[in-house]
Amino acid sequence: MKQLIVTILLFLSISSVAFATDCPRGLIDDPYPGECGLYIDKNNNGICDYSEDLAPPANQEITAGINIDEETLMKMTVGELAATSGKNLLSLENKLSKYSGIDVTASTKLEYLHDQYGVCMNYVKGILNEIEDSVDNKPTTTRHYYSLEISIIFFLLYIASLVLVRKGILSTVLNRKLWNLLLLISFIVVMITSIAMILRMDYSIALFTGFDYAYWHIESGIVMIIVSIFHTLWHYNYYSRLFSHK
Repeated sequence: MKQLIVTILLFLSISSVAFATDCPRGLIDDPYPGECGLYIDKNNNGICDYSEDLAPPANQEITAGINIDEETLMKMTVGELAATSGKNLLSLENKLSKYSGIDVTASTKLEYLHDQYGVCMNYVKGILNEIEDSVDNKPTTTRHYYSLEISIIFFLLYIASLVLVRKGILSTVLNRKLWNLLLLISFIVVMITSIAMILRMDYSIALFTGFDYAYWHIESGIVMIIVSIFHTLWHYNYYSRLFSHK
């Protein structure tokens, strides 16, 4: 019973940590090629996903439409439109380039696109809305690492294994071997991802380009911590004697 109570208390303390900051160096909007070897850019916007801060400024309101009249749009360049609307310039250039068939840059005038290539201003507004909507789907600097879910699953599995041992279905030795094997596997994953991140951050050596080392390092670390707690509880008497003053 004492072991079960301690397990519950430790489980509650672990499960309270569900989010973590991605960038290990605390960088914000780190541009390509990045300050360290961990650079990753899944949304192809030239900024490391780990450091990307996509929260809108306090004075910027995201709306369902772009309230710029056609006459004003016609007088703008693509760069001015991106700055006015707060949209990503590269995304705007790419979309207009695909539609018009020419190489659109920040200095390209919308009036020129309209008169020479038939780019209507309603289409331009639609592009802005698409870019705006895509912001909500991009990763932020804070990511969910499933610590609560993993803690619940392994806590329930551990209780189930204790029940099986009590009923004689599973021997104590085999039960501990299974948990020790899981502890070993999680340790190996943590060790490999740690070495890989050190090589990328300090020596710019990427073992597998595009692999999210930080994510799996933390996820496997959560498993290792939980199973380590179970392992420590098995040897509670040993540790209590070790730190006893008698």
